[in-house]
Amino acid sequence: MKEHLIGQYQTIAMATRMNLEGVDHTASLVQTHSSGNCIYWLVGHLTAVYDDMAAALGRPRVWSDEKRQDFARGSARLDTGAVTMPFAELVAELESASTRLVEAIAELPESRYDEKAPTSPTKNPDETLLSLLFVTAFHQGYHCGQIAVQRHAAGLGGAIA
Repeated sequence: MKEHLIGQYQTIAMATRMNLEGVDHTASLVQTHSSGNCIYWLVGHLTAVYDDMAAALGRPRVWSDEKRQDFARGSARLDTGAVTMPFAELVAELESASTRLVEAIAELPESRYDEKAPTSPTKNPDETLLSLLFVTAFHQGYHCGQIAVQRHAAGLGGAIA
């Protein structure tokens, strides 16, 4: 099971990398409609979730609470004028966070799969580490797809044929 879960996260990372090819800082900040957010926010959100999930598996957090809050679900729409981190640096942090989570999964003993998860984004009172890993994989794939949609809105076209 572990190898399938790792494969899922690696596939999501590959698709995300493909969707981010050719996206520069300016394109990452294109806001497409009043309720959505830009590629920059999506990349920050994915990074924050990878960081949270690695922490749930016992790894130290890399991002501060303040930084993660900027990209939390329900956070205010990104003020693109207040962005200080270059997009390329944010993408590098995404890559690092994704790798850290895959490493944490690889090191996670299967005996811990049924441990109660520290959180449940679906409000599942019976959430385990294993079920949280699957829910998180779905979440990351969903937002990878949103990046693909935002590429089109930014005039970049599709990246995955």
